[in-house]
Amino acid sequence: MNNSSYKNILSTTLKIGGSQVISILLNVFKTKLIAVFIGPVGIGVVSIFQSIIDFTKTITGLGINQSAVKFIAENSEAESTNVDRKIDSVLLWSLITGFIGLLTLIIFSKVISKISFNDYSQSQNLVLLSIIIIIVSFSNAHLAILQGVRKINEIAKITIFGTILGLVFALPFYYFLKLNGIVYGIIFQSLGILLVSTFYYKRIFSNRVYLFKKKNFLDGLELFKLGFFLVISSSIVELTLYITRIYISQNGSLEDAGFFQASWSISKLYVGIILNSMMSDFFPRLSNENKDNTKSNILINEQLDVALMMGIPMVMIVFSFSNEIIYILYSKSFIGASQILRLQMIGTFFTFISWPLGVLLIARGKGLASFIINLIWSLVFIIIIILGWKFYGLQIVGYSFIVASITNFFTIYFSVRKISNFKLSRNCRNLIYVGLISMSIIYFDNLLFSKQINYLINSILIIITSTHSINKLLKIFKTN
Repeated sequence: MNNSSYKNILSTTLKIGGSQVISILLNVFKTKLIAVFIGPVGIGVVSIFQSIIDFTKTITGLGINQSAVKFIAENSEAESTNVDRKIDSVLLWSLITGFIGLLTLIIFSKVISKISFNDYSQSQNLVLLSIIIIIVSFSNAHLAILQGVRKINEIAKITIFGTILGLVFALPFYYFLKLNGIVYGIIFQSLGILLVSTFYYKRIFSNRVYLFKKKNFLDGLELFKLGFFLVISSSIVELTLYITRIYISQNGSLEDAGFFQASWSISKLYVGIILNSMMSDFFPRLSNENKDNTKSNILINEQLDVALMMGIPMVMIVFSFSNEIIYILYSKSFIGASQILRLQMIGTFFTFISWPLGVLLIARGKGLASFIINLIWSLVFIIIIILGWKFYGLQIVGYSFIVASITNFFTIYFSVRKISNFKLSRNCRNLIYVGLISMSIIYFDNLLFSKQINYLINSILIIITSTHSINKLLKIFKTN
């Protein structure tokens, strides 16, 4: 065990993870109020708008923000002028792709409104929302650049203060305008994040002079090579979620779409605490080591080890107390999302396993492999929902997520094994066994026993797994 490497992983995770926790607490407050102000139907509308924004941003962004981290990380130790030129390329292409996204959403606003809401009533709102594409493009560019040069403290601060400012900007619209304030709330929330990311970016690069030259444009073509497949891969995921929300709203109701959005947001929120914090440092490090199989595999196993130690207790807590978490984050009217959330947390366990492996595909520029893996996930997810809706209703979404996540793990594992001869370490295998056994117990005792016994068994398991993980993490910090 390389304790200095583990300590570096844990240090980064605590900094970014801590900021994520604070961000989550702020989002809990925001989401709770918004849910009270606009209810499940309003949350359903927000989810569809958000899907449209995310999908448009992904399609037109050309994968620039994702590939920019690798692009800059590989040159972060080179001469400063070389790094500066690459930063200029990232900013220039973020501006270009942002405007492309804005124009795309404006041009197709009526078509998208018709597909999403069965009428043209939201086309004007979509025109207004188009400004978000360029706002998010710039804020993501700032984050990608800071991540590429591994400015972890600044990323953590942007996460916290961006959330706060976005919250301050957005809530008045939901409170005073209710459903009519949704569009303005979404816009001003993203604007708050942009202002904060710009502030911290300029603090780090205060002496830089922007020189947008032909060379910057041509350098951006290197970003596009990897970004092309990344954008297709990401757009498949966004399109899948968009189709899912539309399918649910049309075969169920907007309230059902609100339940799905609630469960998906919660699972994504908690997963983000760990995965986003690790990605801030893991991706740049892996990009630097991506040509060395031995070093890459050691780094992946270390990252996976930490992800599982922190992730297993978290998954068990959310599964066991899903009703209470939904009530705290939303309201009693969203309790219909509880069962979906439980099932999604089982799938999330496999996400924790597959995620560190999948990063290697991006670090090595294997965009086509990443695209195929995401395509398989999407097809499995959607097909199971369509086939099972008649029999299980909204609950089928949770089951489909489990099957898709397991499928995703195996496709990623065998892909990484092929390109780098990857093997799971003994520590990782043992943690996977612990996770599988624990998840099986809490799933079946939820079906077989009363609520009181269920809480007792789950609480004991959570205490045991959490104590084991904490002890292992403390040993890493104490070992010189």
